[in-house]
Amino acid sequence: MSTTTSTDLSLSGVGSGIDWQSMLTQLTAVENQSLDPLNTEKTTYNSKLAAWQTFGSTISALNSASAALQSASGFDLTSASLSSSSSTAAASLLSATTDSTATKGSYQIVVTNQAQVEKLASNSFSSESNALGITGTIIVNGQAVQLQSTDTLQNLSSKINLLDNGSSATGVTASIMQDSSSTYRLVLTSDTAGSAGISLLNGSASDTLGTLGFNGTGTVLKNSVAGGAQSDSFTSASTSVEALLGTDGNDLSGTVTINGKQASIDLSDNLNTIASTLSSAGISAKVVSQTSGSTTTNRLQIEGMSSWTDSNNVLQALGVVQGNRTDQIGVTGSIANTTDGSTPITAATKITDIYGYNTNAAGDKITISGTLHDGTAATSTDFAITSSTTVGDLLNQIQSTFGNVTASLTSEGKIQVVDHDTGTSQLSLNLKSTLTDPGGNAGVLGFGSFGQVGAVKKYVLQQGENAAFSVDGMSMTSPTNTVTGAIPGVTLNLLGQDSGTTVTLNVNRDTQGIESKINTFISAYNASISYVDTQMTYNSDTQTTGGPLFGDNTLKGIKLQLQDSILNQVGTGSIKYLSDAGITVGDDNMLHLNTSTFENALATNYTGVVSLFSDSGSSTNAAFQYAGATTTTQSGTYAMSVSQLSGTNQTLAGTINNQTASGNGNYLTLNDTGDPANGLSVLFTGSTVPSSSTFTFTRGIASLLANYTNQLSDSVTGTVTLQETATQSSIDALTTKITDMQNNINQKMDTMKTEFEDMNTAVAQMQQTQSYLSSQLANL
Repeated sequence: MSTTTSTDLSLSGVGSGIDWQSMLTQLTAVENQSLDPLNTEKTTYNSKLAAWQTFGSTISALNSASAALQSASGFDLTSASLSSSSSTAAASLLSATTDSTATKGSYQIVVTNQAQVEKLASNSFSSESNALGITGTIIVNGQAVQLQSTDTLQNLSSKINLLDNGSSATGVTASIMQDSSSTYRLVLTSDTAGSAGISLLNGSASDTLGTLGFNGTGTVLKNSVAGGAQSDSFTSASTSVEALLGTDGNDLSGTVTINGKQASIDLSDNLNTIASTLSSAGISAKVVSQTSGSTTTNRLQIEGMSSWTDSNNVLQALGVVQGNRTDQIGVTGSIANTTDGSTPITAATKITDIYGYNTNAAGDKITISGTLHDGTAATSTDFAITSSTTVGDLLNQIQSTFGNVTASLTSEGKIQVVDHDTGTSQLSLNLKSTLTDPGGNAGVLGFGSFGQVGAVKKYVLQQGENAAFSVDGMSMTSPTNTVTGAIPGVTLNLLGQDSGTTVTLNVNRDTQGIESKINTFISAYNASISYVDTQMTYNSDTQTTGGPLFGDNTLKGIKLQLQDSILNQVGTGSIKYLSDAGITVGDDNMLHLNTSTFENALATNYTGVVSLFSDSGSSTNAAFQYAGATTTTQSGTYAMSVSQLSGTNQTLAGTINNQTASGNGNYLTLNDTGDPANGLSVLFTGSTVPSSSTFTFTRGIASLLANYTNQLSDSVTGTVTLQETATQSSIDALTTKITDMQNNINQKMDTMKTEFEDMNTAVAQMQQTQSYLSSQLANL
């Protein structure tokens, strides 16, 4: 009988059937449960922080609404209404706005002239992009513009506009206007309205402005004064005029004749030197200065200036004279003649080359007739046309026939005659062509109807003008259509003009505006109380609170303080409480406004309503008037005394609440942080040292709330700010604690993961060993 021994080397159950990853996940979840209370606490603190921040915004709104009423000026609201004396609507003539300095009143206003900007125009040019071929310097409102021969209208416009920038902007805008299908003009427009308009001067010896067409013939005084003339304003009397104008290098100089006396002027000199030069030549001249605020300007003044010559434009560059811009009076033909149907004729064009005139024959002529400046008939003249006769020849003949006139062509090819005699002109012109070609192929030649005499050239498209108007019969002017100062606290915007219409302006207390500010105050207060009440509610059915600040004693205390503030008695008159002005506290703890009661209080006791809300003061001596207070000044009655009146080399001296006050003119102010009257400022209007008096300072309800809400919302020490800071600190501490614990859990789980992985490795090795031993035993 034999015996067999069996050895079991199986590792079944070791390392098999176990999900180590799932086990690790479960262990992590168990560990993380320890964080749940902290996360819940953090969520609670986050909710509290958000709640305090929302309440802070609510308090900020109440602070703004209270601050708007805490001073008497907050009630200085007025409104303006307009009515017209005619069918012209008042709103088409003017509008009016008021500020806090306006007072009740009625005013009669007549607008006779609106202010308007000045516009100057050049000659017409055939292109805006072709070179003008004009050189020289022009001075636009005191700043030089250099013209090169290659400059176009577009270039010149850009150069002028570049100077209308920055602190020394010229105030002039240049633009190009197309005045016909083929011609263009440069237009200069003042940026602001008023009679000052645009200063446009030649800054070089050539008449650049005349060539451009901004000036006519001759010059006129630019800045007339009683008994003489003066230059433009310059910022310095000791700096070269060329440097001040920006024309350095021009070396502009020349001999001028003033009242028959000659003097040589060089603009590289300063005003003082030029005045001395003129004086040495027997021309009475001096430099006069004028200071406005912190700015001093200087002008060259020439006495008794009645005649002058200025061949090199030195007087013009100084602004003593300027080019003549009087409208040119004359007549213009209605037909624009051409050489080919589109190209305008010129003075050099032969008359036989005028488009439409086919065949020239002996006897062809143009009969020139009309009336002279004074209305007498001009000598009728037959102007013969030959094959070589030019349009220029015809223009010369017209000038010979009519005397002191200039005959020329417009850019369109029309004949134009300008009358240079002064006074009312009765000039008229008629040109009648007679063509005698026996073959009947003469064609047509005409220059059109010249019509009535009138302005044929306007250098000034629109004259700069001041507004002219009257208030209660007093005539006034303004350089702009926005007028301040004519009526205290009222801004008038002149929108139209009608000398036959009187606009009645009524300035009244703006009851609706004041009521709106009161309603804003009430709404802001109610929002603050409502927020607290909502936080403090509790639903017993659901066992939930109204908000995260439920039961917070600080919030409860704020509510009580707000309620105490609006229940304060202020003043000693008939309006002591909010209820006296129609503002009551309802059963819902909210403020409610009785509109009719409030409006009646405003109408019958305006001062009382103002004192109910804002800081105020009164004294047993009417010479003491409330001037101001700080947030630390406490309501109370304080002794007042004056020991010295203000006067030459001395200031007011006295005491407030028996403490020495600082004097400033007629004002006394207490600066003593330990005294309840600290910050109180009182104006003394008396002329003799008064006997001892008392002064009662009272904080209005809006002032009390403004100060209290300031304390609540102070960015450093405010109650709400401190609550937010403390809550944020708790959140930060919890965040740190949660982070630390999470790091520990993560570290622990990482360790366990490593251990599990090591165990798996060991089991795998054991299983390999088992497999090996099993195979060896099987071979025995």
